[in-house]
Amino acid sequence: MGKLIDRYIFLELLVPFGLTLSALTMLLLTEQMVRLTELFLNKGVSFTTVVKIFIYLLPTFLVIAIPMGVLIATIIGFSRLTADHEITALMAGGVSLSRLVVPVHVFTVLAFVLTFSLSVWAQPWVGRSMKSAAMDILKQEFSLGLEPGIFNEPLENMTIYVDEMPTPTQLRGVVIYDLRDAAQPALILAQEGMILNDPALDRVGLRLLNGSQHQESGNPPRYQWITFGRYEFKLDLAAALKRASGKGGALDIRQIKAKSAGAQTLERRELRALEEHYKTYAFPFSCLIFGMIGVPLGLAIQQSGRLGGFALGIAMALIYYLFMIIADFLVTSRVTTPLAAAWLPNLIMAVVAVFLLAGSTRGLFTRWFRSGGR
Repeated sequence: MGKLIDRYIFLELLVPFGLTLSALTMLLLTEQMVRLTELFLNKGVSFTTVVKIFIYLLPTFLVIAIPMGVLIATIIGFSRLTADHEITALMAGGVSLSRLVVPVHVFTVLAFVLTFSLSVWAQPWVGRSMKSAAMDILKQEFSLGLEPGIFNEPLENMTIYVDEMPTPTQLRGVVIYDLRDAAQPALILAQEGMILNDPALDRVGLRLLNGSQHQESGNPPRYQWITFGRYEFKLDLAAALKRASGKGGALDIRQIKAKSAGAQTLERRELRALEEHYKTYAFPFSCLIFGMIGVPLGLAIQQSGRLGGFALGIAMALIYYLFMIIADFLVTSRVTTPLAAAWLPNLIMAVVAVFLLAGSTRGLFTRWFRSGGR
C-alpha cells in the first residue's frame, strides 16, 4: 500500500514538473532562440551548429528552471490531491502528512542531484565547449563577426568596416585598419571582397579586389602606398584565440581564496566572484527547500487550480531571488562574507519551510490561508 501511494504521488508531481520545466526553459531561452534563429536564417550558420549552441545553453538555464519546477510541481500536485479530497481520504485511513511527503523527499533529492551535477560539473564544461564552438563558428562563418555600416572588431587589434554585404560572404566598400604589428600599422581599402575559409588550418581570409594598401614603417618612417587588383588577407584564428583566452578571462578563484586567507582586502568584483563560486554549490539545495515549501502551499490553496499553483510558485521563486539580490548587496557592501551571502537565501527559505510544514501538520497554516490571513 505504501509503495502504491508513493508511486501515485510521485507521478502526480512528475507531470506538472515536466510541463513547468519545459515552459520555464522555453521562456528563459526566448531571447537566445531569437538570436539563434537569426544566425540560421540570416547569417547562414548551419542547423547542426545552431543545435549545438542550443544544447550548450541548456545547462545554465536548467539550473535555474529545475528548482522552480520542483516548487510549482509540488504546489500543483498537492493542490489537486487536496481539491479532490484524496489527501483527506488518505489521512482518514491513517496515513500521516509526514508519510505523504516521503515521495516528495525522493523527488526533490533527484532534482537536487541533477541540478548539482549541472551546476558543478556541466556548466564549467559548457564554458569550455562554448569557446570551442565559437572557434568553429568563426572558422566556418567569419561573416558573423561583420555587420555592414559599422566598425567591427572581429579580432584583437583589427577594425573592419564594410559598406554592404549582399550575401554572407560578399563584401562591398571594405576598409581594414590592421594594428596587429604595432610597428607597421596598415590601412587597406578595397572596392569589393569576399570571405575565404580554410577550417582545416584554423585560418580564414579576405580576398580583396581593386584597392590599395597604405602603410608606414622603418626608421625614419617611410610611407608606402600600394595599389592592387587582387589581394588575399589571411587571418590566423588559432593564434588569435590563444591570445584572447589569456586575457580578460574569469577571475581565478584559487588566487582570490589565497588572497582572502592572507588577510588581504578583496575588491568588490573579487567578492562577487567568490560569492558566485559558493552559489554554484549552494543554489542546488534550493530544490530540497522548495519541495518542502510546496507541500503546505499546495494543501492550502486547494481550488486555485494549476494556474494558481503556477502563479504562487513564481511568486515564491521571485521572493527567493529577491533574497539573492539582497545577499549580493550585503557582499558588495562588505556587511557579510561571500560564503554567508551564498547560503543566506537558502537559510531564510528553510526557516519558512519549517514554519509552513509545522503549521500544516497542526492545520493552522491551512486555516489561516483560507481565511485570507485573518
